Amino acid sequence: MGGKVTFYPEKEAGNHLKAEFAGAGGKHVLLLGHFDTVWPMGTLANMPFRIQDGRAYGPGVYDMKAGIAMMIFALRALKEAGPHTVL
Repeated sequence: MGGKVTFYPEKEAGNHLKAEFAGAGGKHVLLLGHFDTVWPMGTLANMPFRIQDGRAYGPGVYDMKAGIAMMIFALRALKEAGPHTVL
C-alpha cells in the first residue's frame, strides 16, 4: 500500500515490523498490533482451526489478527480518501 517497511529481527522474542505511511497535516497516528497467540502448546489438537459456514474458528482467530485486518482496511480507506483527509 505504499508504506516504508522496516524489519527489526529479534534474537530472544518475536521480530518487529514498522510500516510508515506519508500523510498531510502534520498529525501522526499509531496503529499497534501483534501476530503471536497466547494459547498453550497442543491447543490445536483439541481445538483445530476450521472454516465453517464462511466463518473461521480456532485459537487466535478472534485475537489481534482481526485488529490487524481492520488496521489494513482503515489504511486503505485513508489512502482512497486522499492526502488531505482529516482524522
